[in-house]
Amino acid sequence: MAGWMGFDASRHEAARRHFTLALKPAAEADDAPLAGYMGTVQAGQGDVDAACRTWSRALDAMDGVQSGRAREAVVTMRTVLPPFRHRGIPSASAVDARARAVLQRVI
Repeated sequence: MAGWMGFDASRHEAARRHFTLALKPAAEADDAPLAGYMGTVQAGQGDVDAACRTWSRALDAMDGVQSGRAREAVVTMRTVLPPFRHRGIPSASAVDARARAVLQRVI
């Protein structure tokens, strides 16, 4: 909540800190879809490398998961990644390839 409030108030650095703090509990809760969402937030804040690292961890945690939330998180990743792939960012291409493979397995 604090991250969104900071973002809405144009306090982007504060928002980034709050979203970064939210990554640890998401990982500890083994909530891959939430981690996927956090990667989307990082990408929206312009931190593509951090987003790709977060998405990669989310994809790792989705191994064997069959859920609508997981599928939605991966679809969102694939929707956000094309501009970064087209700029030639290697981590974006690698995450997109993994997301495509995961999407084929997730119902």
